Amino acid sequence: MKAKVAGAPVSLRVELEQQALALARCCPVDRTNPPVCPLCELRKRDVRARRAWVRRLPLADLQFLSLYHATCSAERRRDLGRS
Repeated sequence: MKAKVAGAPVSLRVELEQQALALARCCPVDRTNPPVCPLCELRKRDVRARRAWVRRLPLADLQFLSLYHATCSAERRRDLGRS
């Protein structure tokens, strides 16, 4: 059973979980596994373990991962554009 946060729409949690699972496959910017990424070690696990890990995250952590990804991907795209 998932932990629910009062006032948080279920659809928001589902959307953030789906995003986290997609990010847990690889970095969407360059399809690598950067060692500085907070998901680096998670990416080394099998799909089932990744899903279980994501489902245990509190909503605040899912939101953090989403914000971290948005910031990181913008910086990485900018850096790749300089190359």
